[in-house]
Amino acid sequence: TLQELINCIEFSENRYVRQIAMETLAAKRKEEGLQYLLDRMQNSNPEMQQSIIGALGKAAFRKLVQP
Repeated sequence: TLQELINCIEFSENRYVRQIAMETLAAKRKEEGLQYLLDRMQNSNPEMQQSIIGALGKAAFRKLVQP
C-alpha cells in the first residue's frame, strides 16, 4: 500500500529498501505517491534528493522502453 511504501522510505535503515520503495512509488504513478516524493525531495539532504530523482527517472525510462 501507499502507507507501507512511505513507511519503508521514512523508517528503514536499509538504503536498498528505501530505494526500491521510492522506485515502486514512482512506477505506480499514483498522484499521492508522486506528491509524497516531490514533497520529500524538497525537505531532504542531497543524498536523498539524488535517490528520489533516480527513482523518478527510472520510472519514466521504463515507460518509454518497450521490452
